[in-house]
Amino acid sequence: MTTDKPESTNSLDLQAFEEFGKEMSARRGLENTILKYNGETGEWTAGKDGTSMNGKKLVADIADLMKGWRSFKDRKPIHAVVRVADRIPTPRREDLGDTDERLWDRKHGDPWKYVAMLPLFDSETHETFMFSTSTDGGIKAVGLLVDAFVAEQRPTKTAPTLPIVELGSDSYINTKYNRICTPILDIIGWTDRPVAVKRSLPPPMPNSITVKSEASPTANIEHDDPPPYSDDELNQLVRESRERAEDGDASFGSR
Repeated sequence: MTTDKPESTNSLDLQAFEEFGKEMSARRGLENTILKYNGETGEWTAGKDGTSMNGKKLVADIADLMKGWRSFKDRKPIHAVVRVADRIPTPRREDLGDTDERLWDRKHGDPWKYVAMLPLFDSETHETFMFSTSTDGGIKAVGLLVDAFVAEQRPTKTAPTLPIVELGSDSYINTKYNRICTPILDIIGWTDRPVAVKRSLPPPMPNSITVKSEASPTANIEHDDPPPYSDDELNQLVRESRERAEDGDASFGSR
């Protein structure tokens, strides 16, 4: 009489399970609660129910800041964005399609808008939010926040210190005598990032391309078309970015 012996775990590819676990536990797409700012009323709202967020204090998760392009199809957003930390160049506008200006909406113009996407989280509940902005005022607010973030970092820190911001609003009168509201991300403190807060990953690309990142070689973006940049071009862009940073002329909004 024979009995079946249990299979030894030594025969299993544990690395494959580890990779699967990391993939499943990572935040995929845009699972964050959407945080919006109304440029007409100066109101911050969150979620489908439009919860008021003015004066709310959140932690800006700048380590997962994204930039790129956004369009809409059937009222649903389509993103072509990358994480700033990965040093991957944003996709070129001409590679996204919709280039025939005769087909553009007369009121809104180019269907693809340059966008900054800032993840935030509640330090107590760990709920995560995503603030996406394509307005001059919104991108400027994010850029100022990034400048302060860079200035705050210390070489002795093993992990970045994140800014605690209070959601506010300001306004001005434009040349047509219209009142324009602009978002304010007022820094009221700094904190370390809790391990329990999930990282925010870029949403899927509309096409697919694989580009290498000098800062993060394993970070790939899948596309169907040939890469818009060669390895040499990518390295040159990174070198130029570093030179601008050393000269104090680096800009978040530069493309």
